[in-house]
Amino acid sequence: MKKIYLLALGVITIALGCEPGKTATSNKDTAIVITGDSVVSTLPADSIPSEIYVAAVRSKMDSLHKILPSLTPQQAVLAYTTFKTFMDSVVLHLSVNEAWWTDHYLNTYSEEANDYRPGGDTLKRVKLLATAGIEPQYIGEGYTELTTEPYLYHKLFGPYLPADYKSYVEINAHEDTTLFSADAGIIIPWPEVGMRVHQWEVFVNTYPSSPLFRDAKAKYDNYLVEFLLGEDNTRTIEDGEMVPEIKAAFEAYAAQYPDTRSGAIVADFLKKSASEKDHDKLVEWVIKRTDEKK
Repeated sequence: MKKIYLLALGVITIALGCEPGKTATSNKDTAIVITGDSVVSTLPADSIPSEIYVAAVRSKMDSLHKILPSLTPQQAVLAYTTFKTFMDSVVLHLSVNEAWWTDHYLNTYSEEANDYRPGGDTLKRVKLLATAGIEPQYIGEGYTELTTEPYLYHKLFGPYLPADYKSYVEINAHEDTTLFSADAGIIIPWPEVGMRVHQWEVFVNTYPSSPLFRDAKAKYDNYLVEFLLGEDNTRTIEDGEMVPEIKAAFEAYAAQYPDTRSGAIVADFLKKSASEKDHDKLVEWVIKRTDEKK
């Protein structure tokens, strides 16, 4: 008889559901294998083959494609948050299953092609996960992690969500297409960092009552500090002088958004850094200034 795997990973069980007469466990670290109406065995969750996780994701996405057009915006929010938690759990367990190749995925990078060129079994795994909207992503210092494709949630849920969720998902999708920082340094152009600051500032000002406000505000605050100070290997101030291209980005930002909170802070930082050459004192000033009126 055909085996049916029920992934009992908290929300995963809820998301997949059980057939009538089937029994699922509430233990978050186990999975039940069912044949017919009988429980055959209980396995550690990480013993479930990746193919089963992928099939579960694809089944869930197929179901969502069918039901989302008939949902209200608030019902779509519930579907989105449930599915995202489901995917987070799946990615967590797939990361364990697939570590045998993700730990060495960086070695498949081709400088000539400016892209990854995996082969053999690794390529098969990449293609398998891609069918579930999951892909490997380099995160710096030689490490690769599995993550969902940047536009997965936007494509699936975007048309059906209320305005705040739709905007939130769209901004995150765009940002996730490019790695922000690696090896203690920001790796996107400085004007793009400024754009991220502005987008999240617009969001928190537009949707102050949104359930997503706290997370959006944290992103806004973090990007603003990163914009002003950089990271250890990409500081905005070097030897008491502002890096020229970063100064140009600051001046352009302050001129473009003069009536915004962030634009005012950037303008003030340009003035402060012209007279204050002590880096530690500039850091103190940024922390204090960006904490004001939170």
